[in-house]
Amino acid sequence: MVFVSGPPAPFRETTEHDGWVVELFCRTVESYAAFVERETEARRSPLLHMCGEGVLLLDRDGLGRRTQEEASARLQAGPPPLSTNELEDRRYLITDLLDDLVGSSDHEESIFIANRLLTAVGELILAMQRCWQSHGKWLLRRLRDADRQTCEDLILGYRQLVGEGDAKVLHQVAWAASDGRSM
Repeated sequence: MVFVSGPPAPFRETTEHDGWVVELFCRTVESYAAFVERETEARRSPLLHMCGEGVLLLDRDGLGRRTQEEASARLQAGPPPLSTNELEDRRYLITDLLDDLVGSSDHEESIFIANRLLTAVGELILAMQRCWQSHGKWLLRRLRDADRQTCEDLILGYRQLVGEGDAKVLHQVAWAASDGRSM
């Protein structure tokens, strides 16, 4: 994270320094604050994680340390809770995907349904526990931290569906999560 006083910020740039790939995220104080607010509302903030958990390399005026402390505190506080409507929408998505899975007789189609179901269940578990959302490897890591057993069961169910065409475990884990029983 590089704070600059104005244009051309905000911008990102990838460069190399001493043989290391370096990603520069350049922002003004105002653009940083606005971006973090949007990410927080979405319950997914890579920028907060970068600033709150990263290594401070240079801080001439204390802004870096203040930003790091604020980001760390916001991370610890967690994302905002789901509203009742958001919770119902996420549960509906999971039950809809489960219905699609039960009704599917095409293995390849079932894999695509299961892929979306895997993500939706992981995101619901994190949201219900007020943990930060993520994608890809970070979704897995955060889910493991939040609920290791359900994460393992979810992956087992997904593997059984993909490898053997058996959706039973995935269905059970997803149903329990959508009902709030896996928490």
